[in-house]
Amino acid sequence: MHTQQYQKLLAETRAIYPNWGMSRRHAVPVVTFLTGLGIHEATILDYGAGKGGFGEEVRRLYPDRFDVTDYEPSVKGKDVLQPFVYVAVVCTHVLEHIEPHLLDGTLDEIRNRAYAVIYIEVPHGPAGKNLADGRNAHLIQEPPEWWLDRLTKAFAPWVCMQRLGANPLNTQYIFMPEWLVS
Repeated sequence: MHTQQYQKLLAETRAIYPNWGMSRRHAVPVVTFLTGLGIHEATILDYGAGKGGFGEEVRRLYPDRFDVTDYEPSVKGKDVLQPFVYVAVVCTHVLEHIEPHLLDGTLDEIRNRAYAVIYIEVPHGPAGKNLADGRNAHLIQEPPEWWLDRLTKAFAPWVCMQRLGANPLNTQYIFMPEWLVS
């Protein structure tokens, strides 16, 4: 969820950093988490997919098991969010880029698309990149407690598991309905 002006700015920023949004590193941890829950085949929405590296890696490593849909409003061909519900919604290194006044609406979109798992990873500090207009690429820089409070309210009554990411500057927040946790 972005304003048209910010969507244009993101496209301009992608021209400066051609590989921005190509991360594949979350594919194995996400699928490992899902299979640990007994989910061996599933639909997954990569919300804020960038150039689609996560989906490419999941399709390469787990062919025919996980159907990944990429949604990235600043990339043509990935810029339409379908009105489907997915077993899991993955949103890694995305929420900090959302325009602050649109965060609540974005969280609603994510919640409305998830059936069983919402897997989020958020960094807490500044990005190593700037937007094309010179601002830091992380528009929202808040500590883990702030994110936990905001996400818990948005995804209630789902249960949250919180843990540090591979990098201690990031925190993972995984939300599931009570029936899946029990």
